[in-house]
Amino acid sequence: MRKGVALLVCLGLAGLCPATVFAASGAPPHWPMWNLLAGVLAFLAPVAVILIAAAGSPPEEAGELVATALGAVAAGLLAYAACGFAFEFGGIALQVNWPGFAALAAEWSPASPGTGAWGVVGLQGFFLGGAGATADLYALAAVHMPAVALAVLVPVLALGTRLSRGVLMALAVLVGGLLHPLVGNWVWGGGWLAFLGTNLGWGHGFVDLGGSATIHVLGAGVALVGILAAGRRRPSRAPRIVDLPPAYFPLFALTGALLAPVGWAGMVLANPLVTPDLAPGLVAVTLIVGVLGGAAPGLVYCWLATGRTNAQVAARGVVAGLVAASAGCGFMTPAAAFAAGLAAGGFLPLVSYGVEHRLRWHDPNGILATHGLPGIIGALWVALWADGRWGVGWNGVPSPPGVPQQGVAGLLVAPGRFSDVPGQLWAQLVGLGAILLLAICAASLVFGAALARAAVAKRAVARRPAARARSARR
Repeated sequence: MRKGVALLVCLGLAGLCPATVFAASGAPPHWPMWNLLAGVLAFLAPVAVILIAAAGSPPEEAGELVATALGAVAAGLLAYAACGFAFEFGGIALQVNWPGFAALAAEWSPASPGTGAWGVVGLQGFFLGGAGATADLYALAAVHMPAVALAVLVPVLALGTRLSRGVLMALAVLVGGLLHPLVGNWVWGGGWLAFLGTNLGWGHGFVDLGGSATIHVLGAGVALVGILAAGRRRPSRAPRIVDLPPAYFPLFALTGALLAPVGWAGMVLANPLVTPDLAPGLVAVTLIVGVLGGAAPGLVYCWLATGRTNAQVAARGVVAGLVAASAGCGFMTPAAAFAAGLAAGGFLPLVSYGVEHRLRWHDPNGILATHGLPGIIGALWVALWADGRWGVGWNGVPSPPGVPQQGVAGLLVAPGRFSDVPGQLWAQLVGLGAILLLAICAASLVFGAALARAAVAKRAVARRPAARARSARR
């Protein structure tokens, strides 16, 4: 009981850390209070993820996992404030006509430095200071911090029990200060993935409203490399019945599952730079029905397999449904969001079993099944189910002649709208490929260096007895 109370206190303190910003043209002259209130609610998203991970950890490991997660979030957010924000939004003024961002006008682009149309990284706003240190800059950084925290937590919660604290803190700094800001620049800061629509005619460019790929696929890609670097689990010597994921703290799982939809909705709705035709009610409803779709398959599976429910499977299904619905939550109908959640929740127990017991990759918190695959589903769902009624002018793409209100469109569109497939599908596939490639390459360098250092230290320790023996013989 005392350990449970201590964990709740730690998680409450975690709420003291704050969603997402996308390239759009017009913006209000000041930050409405609604956006800042939604940004406060967004703090609940990383807290919910930590709660669900703690619920599935043994009592002797739960406290350590929570402390490590909080330390990683702190390190990642500090790195984001120091340089990550500049990398992500240092060139946002090239795309958004907002006086508060006038100084954020430096974007490195190998093809068009003056416009940032193929932008790769921003170059203004380091340490949240300088000439661009306006109230708008601080507000933009604040409402985006929950997304940074989530991106950091995905790999840290996957590897928290297998790597040293030093490696985990370095990983948090890498994700929060470099990897997530780079991807965020490409997708939300007016970078090259956002401009696939205007430069190549691929729909509205890469679209990821709530971060299915920009947060979760990125984090899962880093986690995958870390899981492989840490080594496979030893095979079981005797055949045994595979148990469902344990829920050591069911109350934590329930609390995390209830807080997650609120945090996710706040994270999306806090953004003041989205196109004005996006309906807040639609975003909230699609996320909620995505939760229902994600949780349903796991609950049915548990009932059929064991005759009872499992809190941990249900909580992970909630997160998987949210991740799958996030990318297109403002562009598709609730039925499409339910289908996305249903697909993510249906694959959840299968992928969890395959990862742990067939491939023998040690992923105790089910990160690959809960964040990785649902993130891929969510990004691709945009190219299938975005129906063209919302997102007019998204990523600077104008409506085609004869359809003045054409928004983000996939394959199955509303009456009177045109499908953007295959162009939108190419944009989504290229975006997913670029994000996974960056995550895997950067993580391989980090974990490769860590393994090389460990091997050198091991050889040095092994040589000491032989050196002592030779010295004694002399």
